[in-house]
Amino acid sequence: MPQRASVDREVTAKESYDETISLLQQLPEQYRIVLFLRFVEENSIESTAEVMKHSYKSVQALQYRAQKKLMDLARKEAE
Repeated sequence: MPQRASVDREVTAKESYDETISLLQQLPEQYRIVLFLRFVEENSIESTAEVMKHSYKSVQALQYRAQKKLMDLARKEAE
């Protein structure tokens, strides 16, 4: 049975990954970029601002709005 549990976890992880990608694709490009730079590339706000040619405060606000929109989409999808 342990092999079955492993397969179940793998399927669940794949479904979760696919759902996350689907949600991210629904975001505006600037939201996707800021989330990618901050959480995938693990850039600081300062370096993200430099890459995006935005101010520090602009990146903070953009990241906040991107995360909020992503959560709203996830909640809507779960309904």
